[in-house]
Amino acid sequence: MKSCVFIQTYLYNDLFFYNIKKNSWVTSEIPNPPPPRCSHQAVVVPQGGGQLWVFGGEFASPNGEQFYHYKDLWVLHLATHTWENIKAPGGPSGRSGHRMVLSKRQLLVFGGFHESTRDFIYHNDVYAFSLDSFSWSRLTPSGSAPSPRSACQMTSTPDGAGVIIYGGYSKVRVKKDVEKGTIHSDMFLLKREGKDGQEKWSWSRLSPSGNKPPPRSGFSLAVGPAGRAVLFGGVCDDEEEETLEGDFYNDLYLYDTAKNRWFPGVLRGAKSEKKKRRRGKRSAGEGAETKTEEESAPQGPTEVVKEIVTEDGTVMTIKEVIPGPQDEEEEEE
Repeated sequence: MKSCVFIQTYLYNDLFFYNIKKNSWVTSEIPNPPPPRCSHQAVVVPQGGGQLWVFGGEFASPNGEQFYHYKDLWVLHLATHTWENIKAPGGPSGRSGHRMVLSKRQLLVFGGFHESTRDFIYHNDVYAFSLDSFSWSRLTPSGSAPSPRSACQMTSTPDGAGVIIYGGYSKVRVKKDVEKGTIHSDMFLLKREGKDGQEKWSWSRLSPSGNKPPPRSGFSLAVGPAGRAVLFGGVCDDEEEETLEGDFYNDLYLYDTAKNRWFPGVLRGAKSEKKKRRRGKRSAGEGAETKTEEESAPQGPTEVVKEIVTEDGTVMTIKEVIPGPQDEEEEEE
């Protein structure tokens, strides 16, 4: 007797706004949005009363029979609450898992992957979209570029002269039907030199000091105060020919761009509920398996306030609201 596992995938194109002061979410129904997708990128820029730019991503039908990568570019005008599809030739090929960041008045797109039923390809190309001329250009930086990858992270340098790229994931085919994944832990600087219109770009590899994060992909990286980038979470997959297991992280690291140094974020205050998650995949046809180990949680919502203390004494405060079981059940209804 054989067991069958049916997996249905649902993708969304809904839009939510989070109010930081009120600590509340609001759903926004804006006509003519981009089609449903995941693994795309979105960047907010201040011009025009505020704009949200969205590029790329992937789509899969619920039964998995349709799958493709997008290469479209959209902008949400926050002042008028209207979507616009920007038709600009010469942009990146269809992809997902790429990264996009604002650098001066350009959107920079790096990496990502494209997969079909026959093959897959990972990218390490760089494209720039001008917010002035609404045009794409492919950059040709000098120096040694990062290897092709997806699921890395990018952040602009404080002076706006370049971007830093860290980590990521890629895979290669080692046999006809066997793929091997790689978690990257290297770090690069893409630097801009020269005046507008005569810019030259260059790659250089960074060798930061300090206590570096363990290798991972799919983490978040955001610009913090005092020229520091804040890294949170991610996953490290251990792949064999027929199995996949992954460890998920909820740790916090800070990167000092001026000192080129990593150090862990030391938290002060109440400790949140600890969760350890692992994902595992049996051989094809047996389905996927996810295990969760969780300590007992409080019955109502819990507010956890933590302080991050950096090496020089700077203190940053993080507030986390953890919903109780009752809240989670209400949301699922």
